[in-house]
Amino acid sequence: MRRHFSHGWGWFCFPLMFAATLAIFGLVTMLLWNALITPLFTLPAINFWQALGFLVLSRLLVGGLGSHAHALSHFFHHRGHGHDRDFHSPMREMRERWEGMKPEDRIKLHEKFHKFFDEEHGNITEHDDVTKPTQEP
Repeated sequence: MRRHFSHGWGWFCFPLMFAATLAIFGLVTMLLWNALITPLFTLPAINFWQALGFLVLSRLLVGGLGSHAHALSHFFHHRGHGHDRDFHSPMREMRERWEGMKPEDRIKLHEKFHKFFDEEHGNITEHDDVTKPTQEP
């Protein structure tokens, strides 16, 4: 019987892999800052801990607090238990629904979409005719 990684060594290896990844990103950030930013903008060189702080700050400012936390917890919770769930299933379902629509239904949906946004936002604009095929360059 095959044991899954998460049941045995996972609790031991995950913190080590996380620390190693954090150390590599911190080191790369420090080296890039000191090699590029210091000579270009005459700013002082930074050490490893400042580089880690810079990574955390940039993550908070640009990426928020937990945009990937749900996906990671879902991955570790369901891994190896027969779940083949696609993380982007809502987009996939919408695409499949769009591709399965008749051209008349697509036109109705397109008109309904633009009518909603024109009424909601007060936009009076000319819209592309969805009945015409698009010309690709």
